[in-house]
Amino acid sequence: MGTTWTVTLGGPLDEAQVAHAESIIAEILAEVDAALSGWNAASEISAINRSAETSWIGLSEALYT
Repeated sequence: MGTTWTVTLGGPLDEAQVAHAESIIAEILAEVDAALSGWNAASEISAINRSAETSWIGLSEALYT
């Protein structure tokens, strides 16, 4: 969404732990992008914005929460 992110991990961590944390963070950010990105034409929010629907629309859990 045109921004950056930074995470600070506490404690001594080995390379495997850091890599695992990075993969989890990347997965979460990909889910957020898939639901909320106005720049991603395939995102859920973009599809809702394009829709001419005037009745209730089902939302993913990520977008709902």
